[in-house]
Amino acid sequence: MKNFKLILICFSLLLSFNALPKKILKVKGKKVYFSRKGISAKKGQIFRVYDGSYKVGKIKVTSLKGKFGIGRLVSGDANRGDRLKGSKSRRSSKKRSRRGSKNWGPAVYLGGGMILPSSSEDINFGSLMVGSLGFDLPIELFGKDLILMLSANMNFSGSAEVLYPNTPANNPEWTTSMLMVNGDIAYPFAEMFYGKLALGVTSFSYEGDIASHTNTDPQTGNINPAIGPYKDSFFGVNLGVGGGVKIDIGTNLAVKVDLTYRFSNFISASSESPVGAGEAAAGMMPHLNALVYVGYKF
Repeated sequence: MKNFKLILICFSLLLSFNALPKKILKVKGKKVYFSRKGISAKKGQIFRVYDGSYKVGKIKVTSLKGKFGIGRLVSGDANRGDRLKGSKSRRSSKKRSRRGSKNWGPAVYLGGGMILPSSSEDINFGSLMVGSLGFDLPIELFGKDLILMLSANMNFSGSAEVLYPNTPANNPEWTTSMLMVNGDIAYPFAEMFYGKLALGVTSFSYEGDIASHTNTDPQTGNINPAIGPYKDSFFGVNLGVGGGVKIDIGTNLAVKVDLTYRFSNFISASSESPVGAGEAAAGMMPHLNALVYVGYKF
């Protein structure tokens, strides 16, 4: 429950950024009416118009009246709710159409899919079915228009088969659990496609019971490992690369398919095992994440 509360608080804060006061109040033809709150403006000054983090036009200030100002649109376009920034002659910004800006604007996503962990010599992992909550936020970094893709993923089911040498059958079936919180940086190549660098944290565990009939060597009668309940837990960071496609449905809905190959590097491990059993050791686990989302765009 604490993890869920933390996730909900983080998403609420991020969503609140989109609710900050806007600057453009009304657009009538080429006339643009804007609030002077937080803006130092003078007659004849040029302002850039931004929809989210994307530049969509320019205005020139024609008159100032108290807390308000009036400008004339000199290029591009402007809508109510857009922001204004002072023009910088030494820095050029990559222009995008308002349609492109809308396609990659802020959006909340709900989805699910599969995570396919890489198996080890001792354990054969099955696929994990997961649910995911995501939030995409346009940002500008190093002069590039990028997308910050935040997501929280939690599995609903997963299995692991414990493998023992010299034991031909009855390998015990354990359950697996995973929680990931990620903040990926994506670069949109076109209206639909993107590539990304992945970064996040991973909490992973597996647990089950060893019974006498699953760990006895039929030839020697040796019992290995110890009988009883086991649980190994791991925590660390994940890194990876990925990409995907986003298909818009109407004005505000979108479907997104996301594939990411991540390497979870566990920095801590703990075990709850019977006396005489081995302890879990931190290490690395690669896994492929395949998720499908349905989203609402602001």
